[in-house]
Amino acid sequence: MHVAVFAFPFGCHALALINLVQKLARAAQETQFSFLNTEKSNNSIFSASIASLPDNIKTYNVADGVPQSHVFSGDPIERVELFIKETPENFKMALDTAVAETGQEISCLIADAFLSFSGSIADNSCGDGHDVELEEKTLEIPGLSELHIADLPVEVLPRDAQETPFSCLLGQIGNMVQKADTLVVNFYQELYPEPLLNDLKSKFSNLLNVGFISLSMPPPSLPPSTEDTTGCLSWLDSQESKTVAYISFGTVVNIPRSEMEELAEALEESRIPFLWSLDLILQHEQGRRVRSRVQAIKELVLKASAPGGHATQAFKTLVEKMTLV
Repeated sequence: MHVAVFAFPFGCHALALINLVQKLARAAQETQFSFLNTEKSNNSIFSASIASLPDNIKTYNVADGVPQSHVFSGDPIERVELFIKETPENFKMALDTAVAETGQEISCLIADAFLSFSGSIADNSCGDGHDVELEEKTLEIPGLSELHIADLPVEVLPRDAQETPFSCLLGQIGNMVQKADTLVVNFYQELYPEPLLNDLKSKFSNLLNVGFISLSMPPPSLPPSTEDTTGCLSWLDSQESKTVAYISFGTVVNIPRSEMEELAEALEESRIPFLWSLDLILQHEQGRRVRSRVQAIKELVLKASAPGGHATQAFKTLVEKMTLV
C-alpha cells in the first residue's frame, strides 16, 4: 500500500494533517505514506520532530509558486494565491518522484479539502462572477446564527464580479467534498450543535470526526483561577452570559493598520464588551464561566477519545477504509 498525502501549507492545515498521518502510519505499519507539502511548511512543522517520524512516512517538497526575488505587496492572500496558481503541476511532479523512489503506485490519496484538484472528478471550472442580488440574502445553517452574504470577506465573494484564485478554489471545494469517498474532519461530533450535526450527517454519509488530532491528549491544565495579573479574569466574570465579543484573525491573516483602526472604532461605537486576541491575550481568558465551559468541553473530548468513543471509532473506520483499498 502506498498512500499519498497532499497538504495545504497555510495556517494549521498541514500540522493537523501530519498528526493524522502519524497516527495512521503507526496503526498501519505495512503502508508507505508520502507527505507532499511546500518546503517552508515542511521545515516549520518538522523542525524539531523529523527524527521521530515513523519509518513509513517520507516527506516531499512541492513548489510554492513564489517567483525568485519576488516582493510581496502586503496582501495576506497573495502567498496563498501564488501557491494555488502553481497547483496541480507542483503536486504531480512531487508525486512522480514519490512513486519512482518507493517503486509503488499510489493506492490511496488523502488530501486537504482546499486542494480540490486532488479529486479526479472535481469540477475545475469557475463562474464569471457572482450575482449582485446574492449580497442581499442570508446564509441559514442549522444550529448556527444567521449570516448575511454581504458580510463575507471579499476574498470569498469578490465585489468586482471577478473570480479570484482563492474564491474559485472555495467553489471547487463545494463540489469536491460531495464526491469524496470519505470526509475526515478534525473535530468531535459531541461538540457540534445538534441541528448542525444532523444536517451534516444527512448530506455526508461518509463523515468521520476523528477529533482534535493536532492537540496533545489530555489537554494541558488551565492556570489556577487565582492568577489574574491583568485583571482580565475578574472583568470577564462580571459580564453577562453571551455578551462578550471575542476577536481573533488566526495565524495567516495580517490585518492592515487602517482596517484595525476601523474595527477599533466600530467596537467603541457599538459599546459591546470584547476580548481582542493580540499576541498573548489568550492566556488571560480563563474567567470563571469560560473555565467551566472549557472543563465541560474537555470532558466531552476525553470521552470521545477513549476506547469506544466516537472519535476513536471514526479513526478505526478510516484505517479500515484505507487498508482495504
